[in-house]
Amino acid sequence: MTTIRCKFRPSFLGYQCYITTQNISNIAVKLQGNHHEAGKTNDDVKNLYFHDCTFNGFPINLHILLPHLSGIEIQKSRLNQGLLREHLMKFESLTAIYVTHSDLKKLDGDLFKDLRQLERISFANNKLEEIGAEILDGLWFLNIVDFRGNTNIDIWYNSNNVNSSSLEEVKNAIKSKCKPKPKQHFVQQQQQVKMPQQPPILVIQPQMQPLMMEDARSNAEKILLRENEKLTIENSNLRAAIKNQEEFIKKLQEENKNLMKQLERQPRHENPIFNDIKKILIDPDFKDFTFNVSESSFKVHKILFAARSATLAEIFKNNPDAQELNLDDTPVMTFKAVYDFVYNNQLPEDANYIEVFIAAARLKIDDLLKSTTTKLIDSINEKNALEILLLGNKFNNEQLRQKGFETIQLKIFPDRKLEVDLAKQPEKLKNTEKNIL
Repeated sequence: MTTIRCKFRPSFLGYQCYITTQNISNIAVKLQGNHHEAGKTNDDVKNLYFHDCTFNGFPINLHILLPHLSGIEIQKSRLNQGLLREHLMKFESLTAIYVTHSDLKKLDGDLFKDLRQLERISFANNKLEEIGAEILDGLWFLNIVDFRGNTNIDIWYNSNNVNSSSLEEVKNAIKSKCKPKPKQHFVQQQQQVKMPQQPPILVIQPQMQPLMMEDARSNAEKILLRENEKLTIENSNLRAAIKNQEEFIKKLQEENKNLMKQLERQPRHENPIFNDIKKILIDPDFKDFTFNVSESSFKVHKILFAARSATLAEIFKNNPDAQELNLDDTPVMTFKAVYDFVYNNQLPEDANYIEVFIAAARLKIDDLLKSTTTKLIDSINEKNALEILLLGNKFNNEQLRQKGFETIQLKIFPDRKLEVDLAKQPEKLKNTEKNIL
């Protein structure tokens, strides 16, 4: 297994893995570098940056080592095989790819067929002559496409720059200026070559025919035997590479388990005051406030809820003598989830995350808002995407709004681009809900 030296650092595309002056090939690799900023791991890496590297393929396990990668940059490098669909197809979550100053001459039309979330593409300052006409088809979220400084094309699109060309103009330029060259067929080459004079016809005597046929059969068997040996060796190498990758992943998992065990054995040095506070929170006699929720009541520590909720802190500040608060419009199970989170910082698995999100938004419990937002994003699908989009718009949550809109675009309208403004005007989608769902 090959080791690739790298550095980890912040960048404008997020936490970055930086690789320079390395030989890159299509085998399993191990990343080695100064790991990491405080609290950072491979899971935090968003951007992979190659500088002055030589490529003879793409590592087959990068998508496993860096599972949350959203951007790839390649600069001033040598791509001996070009850039192919098979190199990128496992990075389905990519939103940005930049390949610049790398002497690329050709891009296939199916290059981005597996990368439907791309927003920014740049192949500036290469030597592009041929580009497949359909290369940008199906990429509905593009904000930047840059082909400036190439041999046959010099154009760019930026949705935020009025001086750039339109996306349609970029597509037309690709079709008109970068048509792939027609492949030369063997028959056409034969027609261009002047045919030599026909040699004299050799007449084979009947007694010679069996001997020549036997020789031809023997030669054919030898050729088949050599080809079979080559295939056997290639299959053996492939199985060895897969086995090495599986062993590497297994080793990483084992090392992770051992590390977790070591952390669990580490003695915890807590300030005695925290133990005293825990005792108070456990003791029901110190609960000094009541929430009346439908027909149920919840005794709580006022100071704890004031610390977690900006809304309740303001209420308690303006009404210091208040001892109870009615929440008749909140379902009991929803408030129980809020209660558990305030005391234990955990969400019940069976909670209604939409209702808990609404309660957290009204009570302004920031940590609970973040937790429920993550839960809703993880559970989003074509059936609840519109509801989550409406929820994000109502409470001005950009993450829910964007994820809801993206899901509607990708899952419900994969062949039609929706207007971006609809993300902030979901009522128009709601009015046509029957047509959408």
